[in-house]
Amino acid sequence: MLNTDGKLTKEGGSYAGILRQSDGSVVMAYHGGSKATYIGAIEIEAIQKGLEVALELKIKNIQVRTDSMEAVNCILGICTPTWRTKAMVNSINAKIGTMEGFNIKHTFRESNKAADWLTKCCGGADICKIFCNPLEKELETIVQQDAAETIYIRV
Repeated sequence: MLNTDGKLTKEGGSYAGILRQSDGSVVMAYHGGSKATYIGAIEIEAIQKGLEVALELKIKNIQVRTDSMEAVNCILGICTPTWRTKAMVNSINAKIGTMEGFNIKHTFRESNKAADWLTKCCGGADICKIFCNPLEKELETIVQQDAAETIYIRV
């Protein structure tokens, strides 16, 4: 499962993702700065980067979860991507075409905590960093809670 997220503040944008196996163990995580000034583009960039890395790792079946309904709808062809995101969506669909299995769904922000936490670790000018274990303590706690199927209450 690949969870992705994007963030946009007045300081700039950042994207992130975390790739896990079905038991919740982390395969890798990444985060980087984005030059985009539109949150929809940053969310799509997060997915594009995650699929790039997954393919480099020879992963051919993947489930993507994002808290961006716009990203999900653009990738599934439910809506037309904006001019800012069209090339990225085309790139994502080309990557999907090389995979054996692909699934993308919207998830609520509360259940996307690991990717959200990662977006806060970098700024708009940072290059993409890819890493795996050991994880920062706070991120490791979030990952363990997810693996234990913690139920998050939306308030």
